Amino acid sequence: MSTETLTTALEILETRPMNSAWPDWLRQASAQASVPQDWWHWGPPLSLQDPEMGTIQNDFSRLTHRCRNSKKDPLFLATENIPRRVAIDRTAGFGGDAVFLASLGFEVHAWERHPSVFVFLKETEQWAHRQGFRLTAHRGEAPDQNLRAELVLLDPMFEETGSAKPSKKMQWLRSQAAPWSQKEWDDYLNLARRQAKSRVVLKAPPSTDLPGALPTSQIEGQSFSWQILKPF
Repeated sequence: MSTETLTTALEILETRPMNSAWPDWLRQASAQASVPQDWWHWGPPLSLQDPEMGTIQNDFSRLTHRCRNSKKDPLFLATENIPRRVAIDRTAGFGGDAVFLASLGFEVHAWERHPSVFVFLKETEQWAHRQGFRLTAHRGEAPDQNLRAELVLLDPMFEETGSAKPSKKMQWLRSQAAPWSQKEWDDYLNLARRQAKSRVVLKAPPSTDLPGALPTSQIEGQSFSWQILKPF
């Protein structure tokens, strides 16, 4: 998505009620995006119609269910015994984990560096505010290095090594982002450990190699493992 189209979409997300229609001129602006104009449907809800993957959109019903059943969630266990103050999600994607942390009482700052994905994250931010959650979406490579948080969450994007096929939404996310290089991983991990006051949480498929992580503990979920690291 071009910078101009992204800016236009975000301005609308900031100002319109969630139940209002997207204007025609915004649909026309999507012609400048990196995907064909008729793939984008400005809703509500916001969606992208991919010929190969089908409909890509936020699933707020699923988010609601997850937040209401928080004590069954591995990420809930990863946050036990730390203050529910500030949390950072460095690789937020659509914002599902960020919303979950916010539902636990954290003030969450969520970063996403890929423009097309960030538009969905902004929609998630608006939905979260309607629930009374404290969630702020940021676009960019890295947060303010002076920002500290009780918990920093990383969901690294590496090459798939397992045999299980990822979800449709994850396949689309991977189509928007090149796999991380070793240097990117080192930079993200080191910054996360400097910013965290209590712990760093790494989310990854069980088959993913996370060099240098050296977790102190690990929580196994249905599709992901959640590794707990000490800060520097």
